[in-house]
Amino acid sequence: MANRQIHELDAVTSLTEADRIVVSTASGSLTRRATLDALPFKAAGPGAVTRTLPGKLREDVSVQDFGAKGDDATDDSPAFQLAMASGARTIRVPPGRYRLTAPVQVPNGTAIVGQGRDSSILRLDHDGIGLFFGASFAAGTAEYTDGTCIGLGLTLRATAQSAALKVVGNNFIGRDLRFRGGGPQAWAIELDRANDWSIVDLLAWGDAADAFTGNGIWVRNSTGTAVNYGDGSMRQVSIKLGGPNLKGLFFEGGAASPGIVNNVLVAKANIVAPGQTGCTGIHIRNARRLTFVSVDLESLTTGVLEEGTAVAMSEVNSWLGTFFLANSTSPATAYADNNATVPGAVRHRSFLGCDNFPALTASFADGDTMLPRGMWLSSATGTPVVRATEQGGNLRVDRGASAYIQFGAPATGNNSRITCGVDGLTAPYDATLYLGDTNIRKVTVEPVLHMNERTAAPPMQTDFMLVFADGNPTSGGWNPAYDRGLYLRAGGSWHRLQDSRMKGWVAVNEQTGATYTLVPADVGDRVEMNGAAAKTVTVPSLPAVPGASGTKPPGGTNVISGRRIYCETSVGQVGAGIVTLSPASGVVIEGPTATSADGQTLVLRWVTATLVRTRLV
Repeated sequence: MANRQIHELDAVTSLTEADRIVVSTASGSLTRRATLDALPFKAAGPGAVTRTLPGKLREDVSVQDFGAKGDDATDDSPAFQLAMASGARTIRVPPGRYRLTAPVQVPNGTAIVGQGRDSSILRLDHDGIGLFFGASFAAGTAEYTDGTCIGLGLTLRATAQSAALKVVGNNFIGRDLRFRGGGPQAWAIELDRANDWSIVDLLAWGDAADAFTGNGIWVRNSTGTAVNYGDGSMRQVSIKLGGPNLKGLFFEGGAASPGIVNNVLVAKANIVAPGQTGCTGIHIRNARRLTFVSVDLESLTTGVLEEGTAVAMSEVNSWLGTFFLANSTSPATAYADNNATVPGAVRHRSFLGCDNFPALTASFADGDTMLPRGMWLSSATGTPVVRATEQGGNLRVDRGASAYIQFGAPATGNNSRITCGVDGLTAPYDATLYLGDTNIRKVTVEPVLHMNERTAAPPMQTDFMLVFADGNPTSGGWNPAYDRGLYLRAGGSWHRLQDSRMKGWVAVNEQTGATYTLVPADVGDRVEMNGAAAKTVTVPSLPAVPGASGTKPPGGTNVISGRRIYCETSVGQVGAGIVTLSPASGVVIEGPTATSADGQTLVLRWVTATLVRTRLV
């Protein structure tokens, strides 16, 4: 070959790493030859070492390195799969629209990195899974996926039957992702038997070509494996459902425990379905310890549907700052559960700082707070010392021990009650309720203090006990001293403080005839003799305690002896005729002699005599 200058050599359109180049040393005129594969690279900065440039470039792999075009026409599925099989741990997707006609299986420990969710777009031109992390796991098993997906957009067909991005296994990170298209059977993301995952900055929202018409994120245990899955988080998630009967988020555990979905945080989520019907924002089934913070649910037929089973109940799920706005095109429900069909399937829920949510009952007002189980108050040192819980529909306050005080009221009526008690005691016992302390001067009860009548003696009677006895002698009532009234126990005996006849007024029995004989009903009342003619009032003997039989106290069965009882009746002369008190057989009237020889005649108008009849029983 004739000698030619370098610039006279034939031009080529591509080179191989084995092609050679001629180089000279940095100093001197020593000329050498080398392959392109030997070109050097050295990072800036102290301590950097020289490497080959091809070695540096091979740290990351691009799908275009394996023939992907990103022109929205070429089938780039083979190129993507070759990139996944290259062994590279980071696979980059340059800007473009990549048409995929088959699922792409992503090896464990691989990161797929795009240039932004609106720049690097995967168009799924088939109805199966788009990107599949953890496809190598056998059915019913799941291990560590250790996968990452960042900066991609994924577009589903309307006939899609699977998820655009499916993950089986643990340790997955998804960030800066956007989803378009889809249909009623499609999902943006499916996390199956996955733990320790994170979804951040997800957008499934748009109009026209950018509309999302599938379901959002599905967290599940598809095989019912006896392992609890979840332990993940979603942050800054925005989903606009563009079709009817779709779901934003679906947490679906197995029908047994373990096997549920648990321990998931959802923070700052926005789920809407304007103009659609039958859409549910968040569906929970057999899931526990889910925490929702600042969740916006708008234009949905059902904001939240929470379900459980008798053995895999949904419980201890918390809602903080959740907002619900009804759908104007159909009846809307902010929150629903299945407790009506499976009692106790959903329990121990918390609602704090919510708006228009959850509307559990008609009396659960907007913005009300509901806490599950008990609430502890701590001491100054941070130790929990006082607990407030619900018990039988009442508020119970205790120290975590058996002694308690309970505040409550029946479901209907206006009655309220305060109860002191001790758990586990079935026999009668004492409980002390303190009103105030030694610094309190008095305790006022408004409007009145009412005591129910007792029909039987209190159990375990002690001194300084205050009761109101019903005093009914014919219906098995109880009365310690012959009459209905208020009693105090002291020195081992009951003492009447006030009976039913001690009142601010008395009944008046007015008589105008010439004679009248006192009857038992006159005891405690006043008899007035009115008229100009003289009158005689006969005072009968006291054969028995009025209202009782013989000398037995009302309601009693044993004769009481050795006690003197008395009954009072006042007799007044209100007319001009004098009134003579006439003793019946066996009765002795004793009185003053100032107005008559025997003290048995009232000779002045408006004079009243008080008859005190006594009997030793």
